[in-house]
Amino acid sequence: MDNQILKKVEDFISLNHSKKAYISSHWDKIINLYLSNKDSKNIIEQLKSSYYLEHYSLFKYTDNFIKHNNSRDKILFRKTLLSILVSNPILLTKVLKKIYQKSKSRDSIFLTQSLTLESIGILDDYFKFMKKNEYYTDFSSQRLYFYNRIQQLIVQKYLDNSKNLNFLEIGAGGGNSAIFLIKNNFVKNYVIVDLPEMLIYSAYHIDKNCNQINIEFGTDEIVNINNKSNTVFFLTPDQINLVPDNSINFQFSINAFMEMRNDISNRYIKEMYRLGAEESITMIIARINELFLEGNIKEINNPYTYEYSSNDNIISMGPDFLQDHSRSLLRDTPFSPSMIRISKINSDNEVIKKLNFHRIFDFKNI
Repeated sequence: MDNQILKKVEDFISLNHSKKAYISSHWDKIINLYLSNKDSKNIIEQLKSSYYLEHYSLFKYTDNFIKHNNSRDKILFRKTLLSILVSNPILLTKVLKKIYQKSKSRDSIFLTQSLTLESIGILDDYFKFMKKNEYYTDFSSQRLYFYNRIQQLIVQKYLDNSKNLNFLEIGAGGGNSAIFLIKNNFVKNYVIVDLPEMLIYSAYHIDKNCNQINIEFGTDEIVNINNKSNTVFFLTPDQINLVPDNSINFQFSINAFMEMRNDISNRYIKEMYRLGAEESITMIIARINELFLEGNIKEINNPYTYEYSSNDNIISMGPDFLQDHSRSLLRDTPFSPSMIRISKINSDNEVIKKLNFHRIFDFKNI
């Protein structure tokens, strides 16, 4: 990360910290553990050391990557292996051969997701993509590759001018979706809305993996987004109001809304309707999740019940096949249903072709 961007990070840190209204107990714990009372240089050095939030990162072969082993997962891996060996030995043998030839990942979720990707015909494509870009393979990159393939399909089928699009992502983690989409050559500009501590993390990874991309933090330049190009804007939750109306072509959130209170999730849904351009795409992926709020108050966050508009033109809505099918194969693991919802918003109510990502399908012929 060059000195100019590092200076932007330092200025950003000095002015921004997570507000309790937006932060879940999960992320509050992570931020207190890794990021509290650290300046930008220390944070960046910790990112370079490889293990920080490893499941939210894309690591290259050249990185000093140390995978943390989990003894509990080794037991789960063996149990899952034996279960699948009984139910589908041919598929398991085929997938295990590919894993041992092409990956160093040996965890249970990676195994079950590999079986799922093989069943829909894109496991080999995933390994080729990761090898081409010299990335280590893991379960997080598998998921994002699957969602990226869906995004590619949606852009090609439902959006014009596919190489000149403004994207917005809420809760970007390590910025991996942005990296994938930029490498697809779909992105004109990209807006990330996240906790300030995580924006530093995603900015570091995007800057490291994407050439000729401008990095802008919480800037008033966002009002000129339609006159910009090759820029990633990093905004805190209370800065989303800076984004101009009807300026975003594709907006999405992957497994972020489920960690928020329902009122916060619905606030973002409302913002998406304001921000979406005419005939734009919205994609929400989330699991049904039980939250424990202050005062030991329990709240169920259910993505099926968010405050969507009745005027949405639904492209696909139902269970997230990758997460649900993969989790169903895991032994002794609680099951939490996932949803994927893709819609055209701010559009005429024309009849559009529906797509089904909720069961086994042939991805290449969908």
